[in-house]
Amino acid sequence: SRILFLYGEKDIFSIPKKSRKLYAACVSQDKKLVWFEKGGHSHLRINNTEKYDQAIIDFLIISLSIFMMVKLFESFKKKEEVKEEKKEEAK
Repeated sequence: SRILFLYGEKDIFSIPKKSRKLYAACVSQDKKLVWFEKGGHSHLRINNTEKYDQAIIDFLIISLSIFMMVKLFESFKKKEEVKEEKKEEAK
C-alpha cells in the first residue's frame, strides 16, 4: 500500500532522526517522504501551505490513477471472462 510521510525539520515530537528511522522501517515499496523546513509537529501546513498541499495533491492523484487502472483492468478481465463463457455456452 502507498504511504506518505510528512515531517518538519524543527519537529520536537517526531524528531528528524527518529522520523528517518520510521521511514526506513516502513516495508511499503511505494512510500514517499516529504520534509518541511518550517513548522513543528502540528504546524506544517500553516508554515508551508503550497508545498504541503502539493504533496497531498500529488499523492492523491497517483493513488487515484493507480486505483482507476486497477478497476479498468478488472473490468476488462471480467468482460473477457464473460466472452469466454458465452463461447463455451455456444458450443
